[in-house]
Amino acid sequence: MDDRLKGHEQEWALYKASAPAQGASIIGYRAERDAYVRGINKSDAVVASVSIVEVAGPACAIPVRIYSPLSGTGKPLPVILYLHGGGWTVGGGDALEGTYRAYCAATGCLVVVPDYRLAPESKFPAAVEDCWAVARWLADNAPAIGGDPSRVAVAGESAGGNLAAVLSAMARGDENVNFALQLLVYPVLDLAGETDSFMNARDAVTRDKLRWYTGCYINGPDDFANPLASPVRGDHFRGLPRTVLITGSDEPALDEINLYADLLRRDGVDVEYHCFEGWPHGFAFWPDTDAYKSMMKVVVDALGPAEGRTDSSGRNA
Repeated sequence: MDDRLKGHEQEWALYKASAPAQGASIIGYRAERDAYVRGINKSDAVVASVSIVEVAGPACAIPVRIYSPLSGTGKPLPVILYLHGGGWTVGGGDALEGTYRAYCAATGCLVVVPDYRLAPESKFPAAVEDCWAVARWLADNAPAIGGDPSRVAVAGESAGGNLAAVLSAMARGDENVNFALQLLVYPVLDLAGETDSFMNARDAVTRDKLRWYTGCYINGPDDFANPLASPVRGDHFRGLPRTVLITGSDEPALDEINLYADLLRRDGVDVEYHCFEGWPHGFAFWPDTDAYKSMMKVVVDALGPAEGRTDSSGRNA
């Protein structure tokens, strides 16, 4: 990893910390971590506009960021409902602005990002409830923001991938919410962290760090078995949308990601799987890396419309 992230050693060391020092406040940690992620997750991708609307949620209004691409076709656009990562505790607001802009410009899709409630102030299932409220709002209001409700993908990385997988499962029982695709980047799919890949993790997110995050998020050990927290533990996976999984070979959650892919295939779901050799958790934050560029090619191939498409840097293709 040192060679691949040459020139970014200090930022990578900060990212690997992944949890606050003992005794640090969550507010202070959140501000510090979001600041350095914002510093590395940069993009010069050009979008037409960025707006923020408020969606009624179960506990409070949910700020929702909407990124509109440079399209000009006047036709309804496909939509990406993007759920940010950050261990359910950090990553809100514009911390991943570079990712949202890159997805929008590269795919030609509207990108809709809920600023869902974070833990430990709001524990499970608060994040699920907020993201689901925005999914239902989007099903009714996509045309009003220029989107096509029949072409909505749900996507996310890490904890956001967890939430995206949960929403995909929930949508099977809803008449209005219908995802055409789920795109999951190194999703955390089993919060127990008991797989060999997590037990033997050495980089970025170890089992101990996962336990810190889940300790903030869940209410107790019983939540590990709840498929709304650990989507790989669902009873079945029939009816899920086409699924694109992206991960690295050094990912701590690799075993559960592989299991999830197998379970989906068993139940007849179309699964596209990409594993980048030698890369750990977190590469989706780093636009300068080969793994990020490979990821964006997969994203564009999966989500990009035929008209008005740009490359992963936001330039016209």
